[in-house]
Amino acid sequence: MSFTTENEGKVLGSETEANLKDLFVFLTGSDRIPPMGFTRKGKIAFDHRDNSQELRFPFVSTCQPMLQLPMCDDLTQDYDSFKEKMNLAVLGSVGCGNP
Repeated sequence: MSFTTENEGKVLGSETEANLKDLFVFLTGSDRIPPMGFTRKGKIAFDHRDNSQELRFPFVSTCQPMLQLPMCDDLTQDYDSFKEKMNLAVLGSVGCGNP
């Protein structure tokens, strides 16, 4: 799941920050733990492609499951920028066909 620009205004207009449940849904594509648990362990990958892009957001593959964090300067040098992009990604993503 990844951030969509259509949801940017909705997320930026709200005072809400992503909470642990929002992060769980973003990472797994589900709002609860399956009765038999998850079959795969989650991973975190660092994406080093084209570090000069400013509009790169964290994204997740729920099938893997893997959180991919872009290693752009604005995300690695400033916590507030990282937090803002992470909030936008988590709250502004469209997951599993749900807008």
